[in-house]
Amino acid sequence: MTKLKIFKELLVCLVVVVIIRFIIAKLFQKEFSFFYSILVGIVIYVGGYFTTRKK
Repeated sequence: MTKLKIFKELLVCLVVVVIIRFIIAKLFQKEFSFFYSILVGIVIYVGGYFTTRKK
């Protein structure tokens, strides 16, 4: 996998996670943290990458 493809997928994952967490925070009147959402997005991407990668 090229570095550009990994970066693009990570960026898309981060944007989606931030949007979803923002919507949920507004619906349930919870606190929204941009940096925490970024951290969660990175963890989700890395976990998904290592569980689905082919050996």
